[in-house]
Amino acid sequence: MGHSKVEIYAHIVWGTWKREAMITEQWQNRIYGCVRVEMERKGSQVVAIGGIADHMHVILRIHPKEAIAEAIRRAKGVASHMVNEHNTGIHAFKWQPGYGAFSLSRTHLDQAEYYVRNQERHHSRGDVWPTWEEMAEED
Repeated sequence: MGHSKVEIYAHIVWGTWKREAMITEQWQNRIYGCVRVEMERKGSQVVAIGGIADHMHVILRIHPKEAIAEAIRRAKGVASHMVNEHNTGIHAFKWQPGYGAFSLSRTHLDQAEYYVRNQERHHSRGDVWPTWEEMAEED
């Protein structure tokens, strides 16, 4: 049987419900860790994770047998379940139903990784890259 080399990268972005500032400093690392573990569980590789209080970004090297929509659905579900299971706050944590997913070439990977890892800096300075912030509109 022959071997195959598959290298497919995606820049994925999704927001919290109604873009509320739900990803607090207290929860950020736990949410990102949960998303990382779930996306890597079926063989994909998380290259970078970042975001701010109302949305997050993931650079993902997708396993060839993984459907990107399914990986995102699982990651969002596991993360919201984890927060809601441990959160004693009044409001339930949840995500917007949609997301944005964009293919990346290897030549743009370093630039995308830098952008994702430095989300707080980009947003505080107002130098976000609009095409890398696109996601589905709220339903």
